[in-house]
Amino acid sequence: MILEETAISILKTRVNGRPSPEGIGDDAAILRAEDGRVCALDSMIEGVHFDLNWSSWADVAYKLLATNISDIWAMGALPTAFLLSLSLQTPLLAETIEEIARGLCDVTKDYAPNLVLVGGDTTRSKKYAMLSATVIGKQILPPLLRSKARVSQQLWIDGPVGFAAAGLAALTAGHKQPQFILQHRRPQMIRPDFAKWKNAGATAAIDISDGLLLDLHRLASASKVHIEIFSSLFGLKTLKPFAEQINADPKIWQHTGGDDYVRVVACNQQPEKHFTQIGNVISGAVGLTIISQGDRQLLHQPIGFRHFQ
Repeated sequence: MILEETAISILKTRVNGRPSPEGIGDDAAILRAEDGRVCALDSMIEGVHFDLNWSSWADVAYKLLATNISDIWAMGALPTAFLLSLSLQTPLLAETIEEIARGLCDVTKDYAPNLVLVGGDTTRSKKYAMLSATVIGKQILPPLLRSKARVSQQLWIDGPVGFAAAGLAALTAGHKQPQFILQHRRPQMIRPDFAKWKNAGATAAIDISDGLLLDLHRLASASKVHIEIFSSLFGLKTLKPFAEQINADPKIWQHTGGDDYVRVVACNQQPEKHFTQIGNVISGAVGLTIISQGDRQLLHQPIGFRHFQ
């Protein structure tokens, strides 16, 4: 068993791998002015966001930070610093903190080598564990606000959707589907090249975490535009064999599954080679339409993940 001071020391020493910012371990961290331009916060709650029967502490920490990094990227910014809050049950074991630190190190190595831990909080939880991170980023592009999508722009996505939902289905059903389970445990992302986004005329973006249809409806509402998307999306062919195996609809995973942590960008042309077009921004009443082989389906209330529904 260890105390919180030891936990903080382990995290401070293991995660940053270089001199820590002034203030870590004090009442507040001191950041340079250029670090404090855009912030994102996400939490992982046991029983809601993760199950320790399916994911390790390293997986949970990895996913926690990856979700925040995805949000920062969607704003046209790069992550520079983060605060970490841990609410864990007793006894607090050094092995648990070491695993959390390993997951944080893995995700920074994969996606944000300049991201450093600058502080946070540790508390005791009587029943369920909760991890929370606040990531601070440096703005690279003019903010890619959800309210800035414009009529005649195209919508491009930088990764497949539905894989994480398929991974959860595989874990629930006891099936071995490594590609999908990995996406559920540790989101696989591609670091953005913002210079190319700028050249493509990117003005708006959104991180897809609560389900593609729900998040795109949020984009349409914020920009006061109509969005049309294609029914068949990137990754559908990969999902179909497993979906048929368990008698599931892969399009439901893609449209409403959530937990994808990919970005949809509104711009004038393809931002990077790995992006796939999924639709267009058009004139008309605020809303969302799915196009399938010439048929058009207007969605009045898109389904997705809502915590309080």
